[in-house]
Amino acid sequence: MSLASVPSTHTPACASSCSMRSRALVAAMPAIWQRADGLQAGEGAAAGAVAHVEARPRPPSRVDGPARACGAARAAGWRRRACYIRGRTAAGVDMRPRWHRGIWLAALVACTAAQAARNRDPLQVTLKPPAAVKGAARNEAQRKGAAARNLELRVEDARGPGAGANIGHASSDGEVLFAVLADNPVTPFVQAVAQHTLAGWGLTDDGPGHGSLRLRYSGLAVDAQAHAIGTTYVGSVRLDWALFNQAGYEVARGSAQGGMQHYGRSRSAVNVNEALAGAVDAALAQVASDPGFRKLWADSFQSEGAPPPAAAPPVVQAPRRVQAAGKPAPTAPPESPIARIMQRLRQLDELHERKVITQEEYDKRRAAIIDEI
Repeated sequence: MSLASVPSTHTPACASSCSMRSRALVAAMPAIWQRADGLQAGEGAAAGAVAHVEARPRPPSRVDGPARACGAARAAGWRRRACYIRGRTAAGVDMRPRWHRGIWLAALVACTAAQAARNRDPLQVTLKPPAAVKGAARNEAQRKGAAARNLELRVEDARGPGAGANIGHASSDGEVLFAVLADNPVTPFVQAVAQHTLAGWGLTDDGPGHGSLRLRYSGLAVDAQAHAIGTTYVGSVRLDWALFNQAGYEVARGSAQGGMQHYGRSRSAVNVNEALAGAVDAALAQVASDPGFRKLWADSFQSEGAPPPAAAPPVVQAPRRVQAAGKPAPTAPPESPIARIMQRLRQLDELHERKVITQEEYDKRRAAIIDEI
């Protein structure tokens, strides 16, 4: 089918106008195609330029580098607050936080060293007997006749001339950290603690006494064992005691050791006082538990009293025989001086074995008896 067979519906005027438009379009086609080619070429050049720019290595940004570093640190879980974007340095990271960390670290080391130096200073303690000794037993007052006993107390220092004000030290893992020194005399402190303990038993020290108790203390010290939190105070003491009757003769003697552990804060004078007082009280409790001391307590400390030195021992008379009626009774032969002296020596030996008299008194009286021969 050709275009010529198609019936025309246009008028002659319409046909002439259409032919004119077609001829104008055909004439403009080369220009249109040229412009389209130019646009396509321009788009290609632009795309190539963009690709070339993107392919070139970019200079390091002063902001993107620290930002990426901070992002990586956060992704790793570090979250360092010191990574600030300031833009002052070449890398874009402000260096002042690092200096701040160094300054804080140096200050912390200096403070720690100063505190350690202060902890090495000796601890000065004012010895004061506590109102109530922790852990002290108070059942001694129930003993028979305790309230009716009056005992004089004498306390003597047997630590030696080099002890002075030293009453202990502080240690950590076996290393001595600092010394513990007393500001006041030690003997009045021990006597006050002992009087407080004896009063709790029911013994008094006023008025004429039934006897006297001498205490010689040695090894009085406290070991402050430092821990990560707090300190354990270990107090210890040794007491050598001797009991005398009203005549002044020694009737019993012995020794006892006491100790106490107390936990508290570090470098505390109160804890040092409590540990030492508890050690003295524990040693006195051992003295009261001695069988000889308890027996003498029940007997008013006089059951083993020795006669005064001037009194002569009684002479034992031989029994007389009863004679039958009508016969004169024979007279007993007179006792020889040697027999009387031997009897006196035996009695003196018995007193010395029972520890009624001291060794010095025993030697003096024995020499006097032998001189009579």
